[in-house]
Amino acid sequence: MKHPHLTRAGRRAALGSLILLSSLAATAADATSYFPSLSADESGEYTDWLSSRSYARHAFMPSAGDPEDGAAVFWNLRGDSIDFAVVVRAEGWVGLGISEAGGMIGSDVALFAASDPSLLVDSYVIEDRSYPLRDDCQDWKLAGSPIVENGWMIVEMSRLLDTQDFQDLAIENDADLWAPPAHIIVAWGDDDFVSYHGGKKARNSVRLFADHSNDLTETQALLKTLEEGSDGHFDCLEDENEIPAEETTYHEVCWTIDDLNIDLPEGQDLLTMIGAVPIITEETRQFVHHFTVYLQADCSEQSTNDMKRSMIYAWAPGDEGWALPANVGFPVLDGTDNQAVHIQIHYDNPSFKTGLKDSSGMRFYYTYKEREHRAGILELGDPWVTLGGEQIADGHTKYEFTCPGKCSSTFLGQMESDGGSQGVTILSECK
Repeated sequence: MKHPHLTRAGRRAALGSLILLSSLAATAADATSYFPSLSADESGEYTDWLSSRSYARHAFMPSAGDPEDGAAVFWNLRGDSIDFAVVVRAEGWVGLGISEAGGMIGSDVALFAASDPSLLVDSYVIEDRSYPLRDDCQDWKLAGSPIVENGWMIVEMSRLLDTQDFQDLAIENDADLWAPPAHIIVAWGDDDFVSYHGGKKARNSVRLFADHSNDLTETQALLKTLEEGSDGHFDCLEDENEIPAEETTYHEVCWTIDDLNIDLPEGQDLLTMIGAVPIITEETRQFVHHFTVYLQADCSEQSTNDMKRSMIYAWAPGDEGWALPANVGFPVLDGTDNQAVHIQIHYDNPSFKTGLKDSSGMRFYYTYKEREHRAGILELGDPWVTLGGEQIADGHTKYEFTCPGKCSSTFLGQMESDGGSQGVTILSECK
C-alpha cells in the first residue's frame, strides 16, 4: 500500500482543478459523433437508423480495448417501462445489462444473437466471467426488427422498470444528485453465440431519469451545488501511479489528516462532508475500472484490515459524483477511528499496455458546521466470504443467511413510536 506525502500537493491540486474545469466545459455529445474513426460511408446504417428514431437520452461507452470503438446506448422512459437501444460494431451477438456495481457479477442482462434474430434472452450473471443464466421469467422484450448489416448490430428492447422478478434488477429513479446512477454494461462479439468478448466490452454509469432540459449539464449542476454549500474541499489523488501491464490490478493508497493539510478552526476536530466528485485522468480513464473509499484510524496495514473502518464512497465509470440533501451531512475525520482516507483502485488493462501513469482520485467537499442529520453507510453481506466460520463443502452447495429483526434493530434502532431511538431514513442503496 502506498502512503504518499504531499510534496507535490500544489501540482496535484492544479491537475484536479484542470480536470474539473474540463468536465465543466463538456456538453452532451451529438449522437452522430459517436464511432469517430468511421467514415460517412461506413456509418451509413447507423446514421440512417438514428435519423428515423427519437430517443430523449443517449450515451457513448468506449470499449476496454479501443476508446474510439464501443457501444452507443439510447433510452426513453415510458410510464412504468423503459425502452433501450444498443448499437455496436459486431456481426454475431450483443448483450446489454443493468449492473449492481459496474461489473458482470449480479447483472441483469438482455442477450441477442444474429443466429436467432427473433429472440431476446432475459438472463442474469452470478459469477464474474461466467456464462449468463437464463431467467425463469422473460421480461426483456424485443422492440421492432434488429439490424445486422455491414458490420453494424442495432437492437431495440424494452422492459418494466420493476418486473417484481427476483432475478431482475429494479431500475430506480436516479434523478436526485444524492442517488446512485444506473450502471450499464455492454459486451459484443462476432461469433454465432455468446462467447468470451475480451476487450469488446464497455460500461458506464448514467442517470436514466435525469432531466437535462435546463442549461446546466449534470456535472455543472453538481459542482454549483457543492461549491455554494461548502466551506472548502480536499483532494485524494494518485501521483502518476504507473499502471502495470497486467489484465487486472488492485492498487491501494492512503492519506492521513496531516497529509491532507486541512485547516480546521481552533478547537474543532470534525468535518461534515456534503458531497464528492471523481477526478479521473483522461489519458488513463479507460483503464480505471472502479475504486472504493474508506475512513480508518491511520494508514497502517492493521487499520486497513480493521473491521471498524467504514466505507464512504464507491466509484464506477460514468458516476459524476453526488451531493447530499441540504440538511444531511457525513461526519469525517472525527476522533481517533477516522483520521485517514484510504482508496483502493482497480485497474483493468486487457491490452497489457505499458507506460500508463494515473493520477485519479476524489475531491471531497465539506463544511465546518454539522447539519441536522448525520449520514452513514451500512454494509450488509460477507465481504471476506467467511460464511460465519462454516466450512464450504465439496460439490454444488447452496448457503443462505438471514438477518432477523433483532439483528437489524441492533444496528438501526427502533422507531421512537416504539420506545426506541430515532429511526433511519434510507437515501439510496446499491446492491
